[in-house]
Parts: sequence; structure tokens; C-alpha cells
Amino acid sequence: MLAWDWVVYISHIPRDINSVAHTLANWGVRNMSSIVFWRSPPDFILLQLGRDSVS
Repeated sequence: MLAWDWVVYISHIPRDINSVAHTLANWGVRNMSSIVFWRSPPDFILLQLGRDSVS
């Protein structure tokens, strides 16, 4: 897809600045057999949301 005639920007965001994505990815690996939809952030992500909002 990168070879297509698109303008693509890729940026690296360190794990310590995007801990929400890191935590959700780890959760997803452990729960691969389930499909989950949240209407609000799950409790296990609230601390990371606070951290990421100040970084």
C-alpha cells in the first residue's frame, strides 16, 4: 500500500507517551477470542488516560 500514489506520513510515538494504545494492545493479545465494544473507557485504562493527557 505504501507503493500506491498516496501521500503517507508515518510517525513513531514512544510507548511511554501513548500508554493507552500499549495497554489496549496488550489486553487484546490476552483476549483475542472475544470482540468487545466499550461505551466508556474501561477501568483498567483510566490511569493511562490520565498519564497520556499530560504528556
